[in-house]
Amino acid sequence: MPFELPFPPEYILHDVHRTWFLGSDGATVERDGERITERLEGGRVVERSFERLDGAPDGTITVRFGEGLAAGAPLSAEPPDEVVLENGWFGYTATIRTLSWQPL
Repeated sequence: MPFELPFPPEYILHDVHRTWFLGSDGATVERDGERITERLEGGRVVERSFERLDGAPDGTITVRFGEGLAAGAPLSAEPPDEVVLENGWFGYTATIRTLSWQPL
């Protein structure tokens, strides 16, 4: 890379994991030192946020699922075409685009 990240690069992989696999079933839950909140519209998750319970680091990770994340996605239901993750802990934004998909 032409520059050094201000945090360990594996944190990005943790955020991708949060995006797809660390939901809260449409509720607010506390797990692993984080408060996870989901916002639903029409039975689909349209936003998921993560806040540290101890406040360190300050800020929120917010994932926006475009037209919404269906139950079972991405394993057995098609995921949204585009997902945007805003990491307020480390100040970066990532866009995840699904170019093709098949159920596992």
